[in-house]
Amino acid sequence: MEKSMRDLYESCRSYRRFRREPVPEDVLKEAVEVAAGRSCARNQQVLKFYVLNSKEIVGRMQPLVRYAAALPPEIGTPGPDAQPQAFIIITRPHDNAMSWVDLGIALDSLAITAWSHGVGSLIMAAINRSEIADLLNENIAGAEIDSSDIAVAVALGYPSITSETVAVPADGSLDYYVDNELNYYVPKKSPDEVISWL
Repeated sequence: MEKSMRDLYESCRSYRRFRREPVPEDVLKEAVEVAAGRSCARNQQVLKFYVLNSKEIVGRMQPLVRYAAALPPEIGTPGPDAQPQAFIIITRPHDNAMSWVDLGIALDSLAITAWSHGVGSLIMAAINRSEIADLLNENIAGAEIDSSDIAVAVALGYPSITSETVAVPADGSLDYYVDNELNYYVPKKSPDEVISWL
């Protein structure tokens, strides 16, 4: 049975460990094309998307990103057998404030489209922008990507763990945590705490 839109969104979480199974090119193509075609400020379409899915380039990306800042590296960072199988780098003009809104719309669309095919994602801002810019410029003919324009990297793959939301504990902590099998638990506030009706 197909998931409802609500079920699809509520099960679309951040994933930090993946199976060693390539993401099909047609799934990547659909996800990035949906993201690129979404609504944007004044229809300026200033975002650019770079799909990294060759084994060599994906391998070179792995040390340029940082995982799970709330956890110790030995717990939050995937080992070689659990790393992402693809990345999508998104750039935006660093002097265009409204492009942050465009970015949010595009990222949500990308993640949910990938998840509709069972492909998990992780939006990453703790990244080495300088070295990522070098990697892109080295491998794209005529590219002159400025590191200050690199907004985020999105890691993609078929999850090897689970990630689920839980109620906020009594102490109010919103820190996510893992169990002994490295499955993630993410405290979320109740709808009544963040939604008001007038």
